[in-house]
Amino acid sequence: MTANSHPTARFYESSDRINIIGIVLVLIIGLPLTIALGLTYGYLMWNIPSIYLSVLVVGLYGGLIGVIVGFLGTLGKIRNKYVLLALGLFLGIVAEYVGWLGWMGAIFESLDAIPMFLSDFTAFTLFIRNLAVDGVWSIGDAPPISGALLYFLWALEALSVIGLASIVAYNWANNKIFCEDCNKWVTKQTAFSSLAPITDKNIVPSALDGNFEPLKTLERVNTDLFSRLTIHQCDNCNNANYLSLSRIHITKDSRGRQKTDETDYIRHLVIDYNTAEDIKTHFKQ
Repeated sequence: MTANSHPTARFYESSDRINIIGIVLVLIIGLPLTIALGLTYGYLMWNIPSIYLSVLVVGLYGGLIGVIVGFLGTLGKIRNKYVLLALGLFLGIVAEYVGWLGWMGAIFESLDAIPMFLSDFTAFTLFIRNLAVDGVWSIGDAPPISGALLYFLWALEALSVIGLASIVAYNWANNKIFCEDCNKWVTKQTAFSSLAPITDKNIVPSALDGNFEPLKTLERVNTDLFSRLTIHQCDNCNNANYLSLSRIHITKDSRGRQKTDETDYIRHLVIDYNTAEDIKTHFKQ
């Protein structure tokens, strides 16, 4: 049984409400931003000499579109993650198409090519087919990549951009708490890191049953493996109080780069205001 499948404990559940203002914000602000970024992306993809750097740019581009959708959508108080997913999908498709237009403008070294291909989809697809015959770029001294392999790589790029935009937008609201009473996102967090790793198997079940005394036995440690306790509260009322508990493990790879692994024991457990304040007071001592 996982922490968030406890039969009696209550966890935060999104209302999945949709605010039309959020959709409007994504469209009137996110769409122009996507177009501007798409033209820039297309120009960069034509001029970047390294395939490895190109892969990085593709990932950053798709992720950034998702961030724009997620930020604007949650700014407009959209709680429905599937609506954000749909908006991310839509702007991801726009981003990919505009990226192609920017790329073609870079090829012709003129922005005049963009309106031409935008207004004539037949010319747009014909140009792509012609490029696929001769190839566009190559790796090292190898012949230019063309034909089916080039189509595959183009499809992979499109799926990466659209997929990342959709996934990032979806997860943006999925990780947030909204106070319906105050009609605002819960942003107040009190985190207690560097608590001892959980070795007592009764700590998590007891907390889920409403008994937090075993949790209070955790002491401060200075190790790479520790527990993090977070209290989430609405800063405008006493009705929205939640507790999260996770396991943190900090390691280093062969190159000495730090890596942090986080595993949830408890995520967004509903607690009352007095319990939240009591736990905070105990660990602040």
